[in-house]
Amino acid sequence: MSSIPFDPTLNLGQIIPLQKIKDLQAIAQAQKPLEDCLDRMNGLLFTSYKMKMIYGEMQTLGVETDQLKLFVDEMNAVKSEISKACMKYGRTALSVFKNVQQIKDSQQQKTISFSIESPMDYGKSKIVQFPLAYDALHFDVQYIRNEENKESSYSHASTVSKSTEKKYADFDVQKDEKNYRERFEHGE
Repeated sequence: MSSIPFDPTLNLGQIIPLQKIKDLQAIAQAQKPLEDCLDRMNGLLFTSYKMKMIYGEMQTLGVETDQLKLFVDEMNAVKSEISKACMKYGRTALSVFKNVQQIKDSQQQKTISFSIESPMDYGKSKIVQFPLAYDALHFDVQYIRNEENKESSYSHASTVSKSTEKKYADFDVQKDEKNYRERFEHGE
């Protein structure tokens, strides 16, 4: 999820007018198509990344070229789906932005407000922590080991850069390593 509707006048322990909750629900409902497009796009990108890793492992294991060609065809199909998902995300983002803005414009001003004092006795209240829902978190974590003898921040940055370059090789990002090295050494 990229954003959660929020109203700065909502405070813990305060009495909340039901209309504020309804307003935030309307904004969340308007943002749902964009969230769905983002989830699909991220899922496809993650699938493509994993397929590249599997392809590398298959090459290392010496899998025959005919079988690798079939796998490459599937990888290309995923790339095509990624392109479609990105375009749909862009179109959806524009329409969702307009819809959310219309909803916000139609709602009354609620950021400057007042309400009765909370009936809650903060001195007698205790804070209870609940575990974070693991199913709402998405991780793409990699361990990168710094094995070079020349232990410097540049050598570690170079190792991470090479790993990242392999990950995003299909995005045709050109990198001028010499220019980067000169800028790094001069402290820019």
